[in-house]
Amino acid sequence: MNLFGCPVCFGGLSEPAVRSALLGVGLLLGVVVTVLVAVGSVAMSWARKGRQLAALEEAEAAAGPEPRAQPQLSSAFPPPRSW
Repeated sequence: MNLFGCPVCFGGLSEPAVRSALLGVGLLLGVVVTVLVAVGSVAMSWARKGRQLAALEEAEAAAGPEPRAQPQLSSAFPPPRSW
């Protein structure tokens, strides 16, 4: 009866199957880390833009409502009459 496991289970690092498994694990780990970094950078970008938008809205609210300018009509349309 053999009490030792195969080289893959036992950990013989010189075997090609073990090296391939280690390369596969490393590759998958690299892909997962890359995706997580990308998601984190997008989340940080959205948070930064949200803070900028909130600051802009707060500044506009503190300044008060600005008067609306009348739209300029082309010369093909006469100005509206006030009755």
